[in-house]
Amino acid sequence: MRPSLVLLITLAGACTITVGHDQSGLGGVGEPPRSGGGCDTGLTVCSDVCRDLTGDVANCGVCANSCAGGDACVTGSCVGSGMQDAAAPVSDVAMFDAILTEDTAQRIDATVSLDDGSVTMDGVGGIDRTVGIDNAAPIDSASSPDLAAPDLQPLSYAVSGTFPVGTHPWAIAIDASGNAWVTNGGSNNVTELSPSGATLGTFPAGVDPLGIAIDASGNAWVANYNPPNNVTKLSPSGTTLGSFHVGDQPIGVAVDTSGNVWVTNHYGNSITKLSPSGAVLGTFAVRTGPNGIAIDGSGNVWVVNQFDYVVTKSSTTGALLGTFALPSTLTYYGIAIDASGDVWVAADGPALVSLVQLSPSGATLGTFPSIGEAIAFDANGHLWGASSSTNTVTEASSSGAAFATFTVGTTPRGIAIDARGNVWVTNQGSNTVTKLSHP
Repeated sequence: MRPSLVLLITLAGACTITVGHDQSGLGGVGEPPRSGGGCDTGLTVCSDVCRDLTGDVANCGVCANSCAGGDACVTGSCVGSGMQDAAAPVSDVAMFDAILTEDTAQRIDATVSLDDGSVTMDGVGGIDRTVGIDNAAPIDSASSPDLAAPDLQPLSYAVSGTFPVGTHPWAIAIDASGNAWVTNGGSNNVTELSPSGATLGTFPAGVDPLGIAIDASGNAWVANYNPPNNVTKLSPSGTTLGSFHVGDQPIGVAVDTSGNVWVTNHYGNSITKLSPSGAVLGTFAVRTGPNGIAIDGSGNVWVVNQFDYVVTKSSTTGALLGTFALPSTLTYYGIAIDASGDVWVAADGPALVSLVQLSPSGATLGTFPSIGEAIAFDANGHLWGASSSTNTVTEASSSGAAFATFTVGTTPRGIAIDARGNVWVTNQGSNTVTKLSHP
């Protein structure tokens, strides 16, 4: 039998779906027209070859209309880049439905006709199925790696360990070897855990260490919240390499791609930029109560300003590029940036505006119920949040919709995700770290 007609649909940020069926006697995709028969239904002759103008990136909508590099052709229109090609062959509505979510439907307006029915997406989240299932079972990407892509249903996670650390652990960062570094604000030190949770060492820091970040060389930079208001640099083996004075009550730390270290000065209403060796390169005004900090792909520095409920965006030189209001007077301090460059800001509590999504230009894209005040993205684009008020960790889709919630220790404060997808959470009230893993 000759090859089937192939309809290729790419869901932005999700996956590429190939749907096949067969029509006998006519020219299929990539074949010349059959003598006296022409092409299959829905195909058009372009340069003496049958083409599907609804999905051919070289002939999109009309013959010879090529989509730009990285774009896809969907229902005869070129769709923008940012797509992930995790090819998933689909032969029926049930399988299509199993990898489709309302989030992906918000990005495409199309009808897919399959052997046993059809699926229609309206571009704003609506899905209409002539055959299918509304609540497909989660897909395990370990057993179906071709289906692994952002916005799929979650993997099956469970608590795989709880490990003692110092007093009042706060923040956590993962190095390139998968070791977890934890700041212990109550005992003025930092604990290093192996990937299995074994204690590798406990190292002195400053007074009330809170924020922590790991640079490309594996050095840990620790913000010590109380006077003398400094940042400690630890080698990968835990040796103190230096302490560097910054502003008043440093709390958040981030490292840019050049190895420069950015620190939020909570009561100094400023951010300090340090060189990789610890030299002060500048201190720059932001707004009041700067707390969480993150750096986007262009090197811009985003800061949650806790006391006046705004987010600031500063350039790589520290120049203030914008100030963006948050929708409530909640205590926002968590911040994370997704693969599209959108900035997510988090507060704890029951309000429907506890989680805020901003565009790279600072426009508010959406608000969502809280998943916790400490947040981080995993490699699949799922957002994880730790809630100190409920002693839980929640996994959500990249559109902010909660997937699953897990009970951890008392008063979880910090969260980080390692390269294997394990989720690490500091529990301030129980002086432990919880590890969540999937099989």
